[in-house]
Amino acid sequence: MTVSVNLLPWREQLREQRKRAFLLSLLATAALAVCIVVLVERDLRLDIREQVANNDRLRRDIAAAAASVQEIGELQQRDRHIADRLAAFGQLQEGRSDQAGLFEKMARAVPADVQLDVLRRRGHSLQVEGIANTHNAVAEFMRGLASDRTLRPSLHRISAATAGSGDAQAVGAFLLTLDPTAVPKAPPQHNRSE
Repeated sequence: MTVSVNLLPWREQLREQRKRAFLLSLLATAALAVCIVVLVERDLRLDIREQVANNDRLRRDIAAAAASVQEIGELQQRDRHIADRLAAFGQLQEGRSDQAGLFEKMARAVPADVQLDVLRRRGHSLQVEGIANTHNAVAEFMRGLASDRTLRPSLHRISAATAGSGDAQAVGAFLLTLDPTAVPKAPPQHNRSE
């Protein structure tokens, strides 16, 4: 007698088990993939937040550095202005001593019978107007000025007149120009009457 064995239900059951195992492994793999994607996305978001924070910090640092550079530029400009002012003050001080020296030289060169009326600045030169008792006094004044090589006097005009009603002494009004090489270029005009 032969026993008939039906293997179909057993094969069907084995297929169902394999199918379930495949679906479970597929589901587990999908869940694992979703977890990995979520974790990678979370990690990327953290990296992005960290990078944004770093970028913001760098922007703040760059802005602070730019402000410092601008402040340094302003300080350098102030430094240049102060240096220019100090140089101008130094030039004024030098010019002041040169002007004082010029008036001292003129005071030493003026003879007793010469009277200076006007000192006037004309560009680089200095005009001197005055009255002398004699033409020789004007010549002596010019020789005294010429002894200092920085003044370079030149006579422009001399005229003769009489001194007064009862006095017949000759008086000469003169105009001469000094071209001082050591005197500053544009001090204010001076009028002096003695």
